Amino acid sequence: MVGGGIGLFEMLTGFALYSQANPGGFWHTTLGWVIPLCGAAFRTQMLHHLASRGCVIFLILHIYIVFFGAARYKNGLAGAVISGGKFFREGGLDL
Repeated sequence: MVGGGIGLFEMLTGFALYSQANPGGFWHTTLGWVIPLCGAAFRTQMLHHLASRGCVIFLILHIYIVFFGAARYKNGLAGAVISGGKFFREGGLDL
């Protein structure tokens, strides 16, 4: 949920900053309101870069947590995401 909001914010601010190259063009008429909403072009750019760094930090932490969970619990969950098949230990099924 938060990642989608940050991604949408990234797209809006990115295309709004891109629209400055062609005033009166498609992107400027569509998303020209984003820059005044953020304050100015420099503030929009700084917020855009801050959000992109937040995405990178989220990605790094997410990958770390997946590998930590795979090493700690050894239940094949991370391997199932990669290979598509989960292993079960002998006698581990409750049928």
